[in-house]
Amino acid sequence: MDTSRSQTWVTSTSQGRRYRNCGTCSKQSMRKFCTIPSSMLSLRISRSRPYFIAGGEVAHPGKFDLRDDTTLTEAIAIAGGFTESSKHSQVLLLRRVSHDWVEVTKLDVKKMFQTANLTEDLHLQPGDMFFVPQNSISKIRKWIPYTSISTGTTIP
Repeated sequence: MDTSRSQTWVTSTSQGRRYRNCGTCSKQSMRKFCTIPSSMLSLRISRSRPYFIAGGEVAHPGKFDLRDDTTLTEAIAIAGGFTESSKHSQVLLLRRVSHDWVEVTKLDVKKMFQTANLTEDLHLQPGDMFFVPQNSISKIRKWIPYTSISTGTTIP
C-alpha cells in the first residue's frame, strides 16, 4: 500500500458507489480521479459545538452557542436578560461533573450587580445550564385583586 499520497474516499449512499477525491478537485491533477460533479455530492461534517442552556425567567430561554470565554452574567445577557418576575438572588448554575452527578451552584447575581463585584461571576463550560427561578410576588400576583381606574361610567 502506497502511503506517500493521502486519498479521500467518499461513499454515495444513494447508489452505493465509491469515488476517490470527489468534491476536492480544485487541482488539475486531481480532476482525473473525479467521476461525478462535486455539486452532486454534499458532505456534512457533524461537529458538536460548545453550548450552554438558559432556563427559567429569562427573556429567551433555550440553547445558545458558547463562544470564547463567557461568564454567567454575559450568558444571562445573551439570553435576553432577566424578566420582571425573575429572582436575581438565586440563580442556579448546573454543571455536569460525571456521567451520574451534577454540581449545582447558587449565585446571588443581584448582589453582584449592586456591589459591582463580579469576582464571583463564574465562567461557563460547554454543556452548562443555568436556571433563573420565579420570584415570590409573581407567584401570588394572579390571586391578588387589583383595581382599575374607572371613568365613572357603568356598563349595562
